[in-house]
Amino acid sequence: MSRPFLLIAFLLVFAGLARAETPALLDEAIRKWIADEDHWAYTRHQSLNGPSKPVTDQLERYDPSQPDGQQWQLLAIAGKPPTADETKAWQRRKEREMKRVREKPLADYFDFEHATVAEETAASIRYDVPLRKDAYRRVPLEKIQVSVTVNKSRRELEGLSAGLKETFRMAMGAAKVTAGGFDIHFRIIDEKYASQPDLIKGSGSARVMLFFNLSREAEMTWSDFKRVKPYKERFDVKIGDLKALDF
Repeated sequence: MSRPFLLIAFLLVFAGLARAETPALLDEAIRKWIADEDHWAYTRHQSLNGPSKPVTDQLERYDPSQPDGQQWQLLAIAGKPPTADETKAWQRRKEREMKRVREKPLADYFDFEHATVAEETAASIRYDVPLRKDAYRRVPLEKIQVSVTVNKSRRELEGLSAGLKETFRMAMGAAKVTAGGFDIHFRIIDEKYASQPDLIKGSGSARVMLFFNLSREAEMTWSDFKRVKPYKERFDVKIGDLKALDF
């Protein structure tokens, strides 16, 4: 899976087949995005900041044409080449991140079959998509609202947003999440292919006991897209030939 935030986030966000009862247009848009996402290499810039912590700024490159252990590369931290220690720490975090993605597809979080039309215009349809209540026990997912916008003419994803329906407590009741959400924008990289995530903006705040508030803002952008052949497809073989297929 190439977009682990997504997306928890990030953003990233639909890594499984939609249910049979999913609205037809939404079903088609999700399938198009899933089928195409591992055919793009890109550079990803992400920043995280808050009033009490310094800005975290990181630049990464993803290339699915490379072997598994080489698909992600750390390019820079705070605008500078990473040190050996920074690279090792990043690699450990990335390995844990990708392990979580592989263990539980993001589609397990989304109840697509119960998606409903929230708004429709001549150009697009916005669906409200409930989250599966038992998908993640640490957060009451029923208190989070997710909306997916589909472009009607191209029949593909245009945007995704999430926000709180109401406040909730977590961390054994010590922290109360008071605000939070994110928006993902998709854009056309090439008219021949499905739109890809372009920008994610998110924010959140919580009150810890009665003592202090925490708030953070995050932004993630994608650039320098390049169409590639996934590494896993290099070694598809035909029975009897026993050789890798040509590019």
